Amino acid sequence: MTEGKRYGFSPLHSSTIAVICGDGRLAATALAFLAEQGEPKPDLLALPGGALALARSAETFQDRLYALKRLRTLIEAHRSQRLVLMAHTGDTDEAQCALARLMHPGDTPQATGEWVVKRLTEAMQDAKAEFPGVDVQAYLALAEGDGVSFVPVGV
Repeated sequence: MTEGKRYGFSPLHSSTIAVICGDGRLAATALAFLAEQGEPKPDLLALPGGALALARSAETFQDRLYALKRLRTLIEAHRSQRLVLMAHTGDTDEAQCALARLMHPGDTPQATGEWVVKRLTEAMQDAKAEFPGVDVQAYLALAEGDGVSFVPVGV
């Protein structure tokens, strides 16, 4: 095997898993937010819609089962103690999560955002029941203009 450029790596696993949307516009910002919260290198599970896939009202039962299976694997293999669930919405159609737009075509950004918050809250409640020994937190990434703020959900 040829050796390429080397990058930093820690053999230790984080005690935190973050479930985020696979939207590349959000990934670096979510990692920066988590670093400010004291978790610079969380394990990541990126799914379309982020934590919305974990809610019992996910688009299909198979989608939810897949997401839960992958999450359970990470929690058990890495002995995770904290689970951070994230989903995003915004003040314009372009800032919305693509999954939310697909599920609610024609809705206003406000209506879509309300749906995302409801589903994220449901996902958090479901995750707490599914993983009772894990500290579960949820954040809504709210895109407004050229910035994103992370708002705690279900606190």
